[in-house]
Amino acid sequence: MNRKSDKLTLRLSGQFRVTNAAGEDITPGAKKAQALLALLATSKDLQRTRSWLQDKLWSLSDGPRAAASLRQTLTAIRRDLGEHADVLSATRQVVSLDPASVAVEWDKDARPGGAEFLEGFELQDPEFADWLQTMRGKVLAVQAPQSAAAQRASRFGSGRWKLVLLSGPDSVSTSYHLECEFIDLLTRNLNENGEIELLYSVPDHPGDNVFVVDVNAVQPGEGQIGLRISARHAVENRVFWSESAKSSKASGSIEQSLDLLNLAFRLQTAVHKEIMMLTGSGTDGLFPPVLLGTAIPQIFSFKPGEVARASQLLDECLDERNAATFWGWQAQIAVINLIERFTDAPEACIEKGKALAAKAVEADPMNSMVLSTAANAQILLDWDIAAGGELASLAIRVNPSNPFGWWSYANAALYSDQAEKSLQAAQIASKLSAKSPLQFWCDFQVGLAALNMGDLKLAVRSLEISAALAPRFRPPRRYLLALYSHLGQVENAERTMQQLKRLEPGFSLDAFLNDPDYPISLAKRAKIIDSRVIAQLTDQS
Repeated sequence: MNRKSDKLTLRLSGQFRVTNAAGEDITPGAKKAQALLALLATSKDLQRTRSWLQDKLWSLSDGPRAAASLRQTLTAIRRDLGEHADVLSATRQVVSLDPASVAVEWDKDARPGGAEFLEGFELQDPEFADWLQTMRGKVLAVQAPQSAAAQRASRFGSGRWKLVLLSGPDSVSTSYHLECEFIDLLTRNLNENGEIELLYSVPDHPGDNVFVVDVNAVQPGEGQIGLRISARHAVENRVFWSESAKSSKASGSIEQSLDLLNLAFRLQTAVHKEIMMLTGSGTDGLFPPVLLGTAIPQIFSFKPGEVARASQLLDECLDERNAATFWGWQAQIAVINLIERFTDAPEACIEKGKALAAKAVEADPMNSMVLSTAANAQILLDWDIAAGGELASLAIRVNPSNPFGWWSYANAALYSDQAEKSLQAAQIASKLSAKSPLQFWCDFQVGLAALNMGDLKLAVRSLEISAALAPRFRPPRRYLLALYSHLGQVENAERTMQQLKRLEPGFSLDAFLNDPDYPISLAKRAKIIDSRVIAQLTDQS
């Protein structure tokens, strides 16, 4: 087709239409085909990953069926477009429209009362319905006066955030030494996880992008020493977070106190949360801590569409300052895509994850987050337990306050038959991540380690906590179903099975029992699945 003279036009304002250069309507007849074209037309560079499209249009189907439905829909679109079929292309990973051959008509700045986005369009899929509601909301937001979130984003802009770390006034005592040690720890943590600029004195004229952290040692009792930490806005002097913790050893290293290490992690989480709140949780033009604050919950949602969005966000915002950390998280995404079977190209997923992990370690070999994600990739993608264990061990030596480092160390010990070490490391990770968004992930690891140790009571309790903290997190529920069956708790097993049916498209008890690749390998190794109890669930469901 002549690309310059025969462009297709996709109309998104009002009723969805596809027309050729002569104005003839060649809109595909199937609703899913129209929806797919609308999803592509509203995406950056007119392209999306296959997994993202599958999650939006076939969220209630399992992976293989969703992939097959996508292939059928692509075939139907090409058939309906006829001689214009080459505007649509698809690789094993990405589906796209040719920007040179397609014009998109979408009045994002429509006045109130104007044409609605995809007017009258409905599709019986909850993920697509959520997307459609969000897109229509964006148009309404343009029509409405500037929202509070937009005003905050305008005020704080895209400049780098600055964090001033201040110790108390006493410069000679043991208290001052502890304060300095804590500030060193904060510096290491923040440098690993983002691009906040760190200062050690308040600027003469601080801007709205400046926070101040006051680190003050306290003595809560005989033979004890502790820290009280507060974080405030430099301009307003408004405190947005304040907590304290104590240690029983007045002269010991801060690295020997899990309570003080946890305090550092909670501060870091609070700073990132405050930044996201102030900027309206936006991502465009912002810097790595906010991006990671957005991406990490998406990664650990274990939903294919969310994971794909996190991957795209990390790709789009990668630069020389954050490359190693972002590559590490991309390697972790590859692990999740493989284990959760979000990919229809497992070999390519494995190779991509291994390559990203290697690049991350090469770029920043003394970053505990990089080492942790690389350790997981070595173990779960390459099955190199020894190499993964070395990386995880280095991660906790480099930064013992990083709960993800202890998680990776627990995982390495788990697969190298060091059951006691695995449980100890997982419990440290849980302690460090307490009261943070990462706690559910670390409690899940405690559950696995306890199961491996044969402590079924602790395994159940930890997995139940993980499931309660993350209502859409499927892995603990899989292991709870196995444990409840072993313990003869039919009612709990029934409830958990129903949860998995709601959360996991295509879940079946047959796959749970018989699929060798279903992700409950530790339960099968422990031989705790009681098929007699599972059979009762089959009769009841």
